[in-house]
Amino acid sequence: MDKIIKDMFPAWVNQKQQGHYTIYGNDVDSAYSNTIIHNLFGYTANAYVDRKGFYIADKSIKQYIGIDLAVISKDMKTWDNHVTMLDNNSHVNPNSANINSILQITHDSYFKKCALSTALQMIAYYDLPLPSTIEGKRALLAIDGAHAGFYSKKFKNTYISYMKMLGLDELLDVLDQSKESEFKTALPCEGLIFKDGRVSFPSIEHQEEVEKLLETKLYIPQQEFKLSVKFHNHYLDKSRYKQLKTDITRTKAVFSIAALNKNKISFSEMTKIVS
Repeated sequence: MDKIIKDMFPAWVNQKQQGHYTIYGNDVDSAYSNTIIHNLFGYTANAYVDRKGFYIADKSIKQYIGIDLAVISKDMKTWDNHVTMLDNNSHVNPNSANINSILQITHDSYFKKCALSTALQMIAYYDLPLPSTIEGKRALLAIDGAHAGFYSKKFKNTYISYMKMLGLDELLDVLDQSKESEFKTALPCEGLIFKDGRVSFPSIEHQEEVEKLLETKLYIPQQEFKLSVKFHNHYLDKSRYKQLKTDITRTKAVFSIAALNKNKISFSEMTKIVS
């Protein structure tokens, strides 16, 4: 990763944050990113999040690190890759390890964003080895659709610039050698299952296939998570949120916010404390 960019990341990412636990999510990007930070610093998950709400295992724990999570509160540290700023006046979480937030990419400048996965951003920051096989590299690029920007005529030059900035030139060679259609089956599964308070892959076979491709044993929390806070999810196009009188990036009830595309955003609002 370019040193100038790396030095702009929040300092907390360089050492273990005592008393902090991670938040697990519902896809492979979250699973792999949690695994990276678990292997580097020993973090374990005490919470799970999806569109329905925030789930906790041990209620006594209060300090968290979001993983692949567009948390906007400055009180929570997070690793993320989403565009969370709506415009230049939006609040940005100073504790977000997210190149888009660091470079203050907004919804208005959507096509200037770094369109990669949280896992790739972590790999670049910590200078971690890539999978050794071309199949493994394709699987890595398939996570969160991190390959797609390379095949967009409108976005390709920006995409290549970010890949070089992050020191991921080796993956550009893989993209050059691959057809976009090959990424449709490069990853055995993208989503995880959350059932009876526990998170898992759709099957043990899916998990083993992903682990073989990425050449790592994935960290999957084994404890039961119970619903703590319910979310109400909002989906707004640009014209609608521009008319809002309240800046949703500065609203305490808003847990996370992300641009879905150049015309639409989504945000999760905390509506009910369950326990």
